[in-house]
Amino acid sequence: MIRGSITGCSVYPREILQAAFTVNACACILAHVHPSGSVHPIEGTPIRRSK
Repeated sequence: MIRGSITGCSVYPREILQAAFTVNACACILAHVHPSGSVHPIEGTPIRRSK
C-alpha cells in the first residue's frame, strides 16, 4: 500500500480505507511504531479512549 524509508513514510487515511473496502472488511486495526522505541506517549499527545 504505502512505500517509505527506514525513517518514515506518509500514510493517507483514504488509501487505508480503500484497501479495507476493497476486501469488504468489517473492521480495521491501525497501529504504529514510535520512532524513539518508547511505548509511552510524549507529553502533549492527545489521548483518546472509547467508552
